[in-house]
Amino acid sequence: MNKLNNYTLLIAFIAMILACSAAAKKKQAEPALPPSPPDEAVAAQFVLGDRTTAESLFGRLSLASADSLARWLGDFNGYPRPDTLGGMVKIEHKISDTLIAPAFLFVPEKYNPDLPTPLIVNLHGGVSGPEFRDMTDYNWQEDERLVLSQREGWLTLFPMGKVGCLWWDPVGMANIDWLVREVKRRYNVDDNRVIMCGFSDGASGSFHFGMLNPTDYGFFAPWSGHLAVGSLAGPSQDYISNLLNRPTYATVGGRDQLYPTERMAPLLTLALDAGAPFWVTSYDTAGHNAAYMIYEWPLFAERVRNRPREPFPMRLYWELDDLRYNRVDWLEVTGFDTTRLTADWHKDYNLKLVDDRVTIGFMHDPKFEGPGVRINGLTDDTLQPAVKVGFKPGDILVALDSLEIPDIAGLNQAKSIKKRGDPVRLTVLRDGEKLTFESSFPPVKEFDAFKRHYKSAAVKAQRMGNRFFIETSRLKDFIIYLNSEMTRFDQPVVIEVDGRILFDGLVQPDSRVMLSQFLRDRDRCRLWWGKIEVKVKD
Repeated sequence: MNKLNNYTLLIAFIAMILACSAAAKKKQAEPALPPSPPDEAVAAQFVLGDRTTAESLFGRLSLASADSLARWLGDFNGYPRPDTLGGMVKIEHKISDTLIAPAFLFVPEKYNPDLPTPLIVNLHGGVSGPEFRDMTDYNWQEDERLVLSQREGWLTLFPMGKVGCLWWDPVGMANIDWLVREVKRRYNVDDNRVIMCGFSDGASGSFHFGMLNPTDYGFFAPWSGHLAVGSLAGPSQDYISNLLNRPTYATVGGRDQLYPTERMAPLLTLALDAGAPFWVTSYDTAGHNAAYMIYEWPLFAERVRNRPREPFPMRLYWELDDLRYNRVDWLEVTGFDTTRLTADWHKDYNLKLVDDRVTIGFMHDPKFEGPGVRINGLTDDTLQPAVKVGFKPGDILVALDSLEIPDIAGLNQAKSIKKRGDPVRLTVLRDGEKLTFESSFPPVKEFDAFKRHYKSAAVKAQRMGNRFFIETSRLKDFIIYLNSEMTRFDQPVVIEVDGRILFDGLVQPDSRVMLSQFLRDRDRCRLWWGKIEVKVKD
């Protein structure tokens, strides 16, 4: 009886093993269930919600496949119909407890939330004033820029700048980044037709973005600006070689009182020497005003319509000394070491400039109608006459030497007969009292067009199918971001760095990478399916 029971137990044990084995084989043979598509209501909240809302939904959406997320985000058209069409919308950005930066968005009458719409980011001139400008009651029908936007159906964003929030300081640049993403959150923006332009200081700011932060933009259109102002007036070093990554369509005026063609030509030629896709139009009789824009607007409109951004360029170049401005398109630098040797191709495009402009050293109040020119604030150049004699905000400059000053045009005319180093007599009204000061203009000085306080690193990158060729100079670490239009995920990706293969393998699409990068960029035309982190060997 015991022997029979033992046989029974043995048979039962063998049967159990065979059953488990069969179940395991069945489980192995069955393909894993694919990640579910995104919940559309949740995904809509992710796209349209603010940062806090989107981050709270991150975990749920990351369960969806990268493929389904890419399709859904790329095709999303659930933007609401705005309350304002054919007018201005005010947007405020709370940068800190003491700084709230306004911006104004023109929304054309023909804006359709179901269709991707070009976004023009227009930087204003005279950015160094003490207060933000107000366009709340702006009559757009009298502004050629907005008449064109209305006709073409463009969204046009006007960030506002002032001292402490300039186009070339980190606060002002971050503010513009935030504004572009906020407009993309609220409106159906064509990510490949986001264009930056501007006049005077706005043009100088456009040049600056082209050299430090071009990724969001299709091209840059600086009108009557200075290529080096961002580097000279701001804390960052600009690198003219970075203009290789985007087209720039610049204009200059032969009779421009600030930036005439003759003075700007060496800098503009330097951009061409660096190999940048750079076009310059010189209007020989133009001064520092927008009169020539009647010829530029049709060209600008044609470029917006027909020259979109290439979201996945075949070649990139990037030079940097600050990890705040460390990426361009699919390449992000995460570490560099300036004690390493410089590559032979790592060339600094720079030149010496001579400053012989006659300036007094103050910012004027553009709203003051005269007579005279009212002082809003002083520059930080202690050699300037206004700074040396102690001008104060609110002073009204009424005479230079023996010449009366009726307005800013009269001041420019009076300065035109002076030169650097000359003595000058300045008369102001202060609290109703007329005061006269004796001073002199600073001497002519020579300086680097692009300041160089720190050493830089640089990288040249090229992609060809699933293979990337990277040349580095002083780089330690970088990231390459991947999209299905760039590479095939069913084949190995090969990254060759300075002649050595540092990565060769498959990359799995990653929904978390896609979602995190979308939150960073709000770019539906360029969704990153995965990334490869690379360390450069000594």
